[in-house]
Amino acid sequence: MKFRQLQWSIKDLIENRGQIDPAPQYQRGSVWSDKKKQLLIDSILMGYDMPKFYLRRSQGSYDYEVFDGQQRMLAIFDFADGKIPLAKASDELADNAGAYFDDLPSALRRKFYVYNLTVSSCSSATNDEIRELFRRLQEGVRLTPPEIRNSMPSAIGDVIRSMALTHAFFKASCFTPERFQCDDLLTHAFAFADAGPSCDLKAPNLEVLYKKHARHCSSALIQSVNRTLSFMADIQKHQTKSINTKWGFVDVFGVLNKNPAHRMKADKVAMRYKTFESKRRTAMREGIERLNVSDDPIFDPSLYRYIERFRLSAGTMAAVRERHQILTKHLIS
Repeated sequence: MKFRQLQWSIKDLIENRGQIDPAPQYQRGSVWSDKKKQLLIDSILMGYDMPKFYLRRSQGSYDYEVFDGQQRMLAIFDFADGKIPLAKASDELADNAGAYFDDLPSALRRKFYVYNLTVSSCSSATNDEIRELFRRLQEGVRLTPPEIRNSMPSAIGDVIRSMALTHAFFKASCFTPERFQCDDLLTHAFAFADAGPSCDLKAPNLEVLYKKHARHCSSALIQSVNRTLSFMADIQKHQTKSINTKWGFVDVFGVLNKNPAHRMKADKVAMRYKTFESKRRTAMREGIERLNVSDDPIFDPSLYRYIERFRLSAGTMAAVRERHQILTKHLIS
């Protein structure tokens, strides 16, 4: 990798924004709250120092991609675009609290534009080197487990990222790509397809999956996940967005992945899952003790065990295995 230090003003950054990819694959999208963005703008107008930005020279449709400083860059763009007002943070700026960029006095607008940024431009770097540097730069910053996994160089990670963005199940689901939510679901799915219900589905174990398939992800494993996910997409066609919780997704995937889809019909499985979820939600709302009362309309001791196994230890091997057995009986037995 080669680095070149640049000095840009915020005006330079804004003028170059069309040449900067703000959301390369390993980044997480805009996640800062307006309050955090406003504090950054206040700091800029107060003249406080800011950490450097890291940009990678790109060979694609952009000249650069941002791999550190994404949230600060997006906050600057939002303020310049009039999406957020100045907050009341510093006494010196109190008279302008609530003002949007275009409403600021010309002196403050100029101060914002001329604020100096240090930009480190990186060239001759491989994707793996960029991901590794990104991970090191983020040390000490709280990233979610899916964000951490996504920054790891891994063949299975690339497969998961692509499938999360393109598969029909996610296009018709209530899950969103924000903070790699769909990637997280798929990572659990691949872990189950790889090892079955005989492994813990916790963050450290899922990182091991990325390392295990760092260089190669077999076509058999990819096809296994894709077949099951396609069957789940068919279920969603019969019962729109019925699979709408993380562990509901994981458990349904587990049941379907380990039972041949050709023996099942999507409409029947969809109806059974709707019934199961309706009873589960009623119990969660009105008290799961009802499930153990023999003359109660929702009497179902096995569902009680299912809920208890989830509440006590959702991702452990024992809990996953028992929920898998219970849900199998409800959906396809």
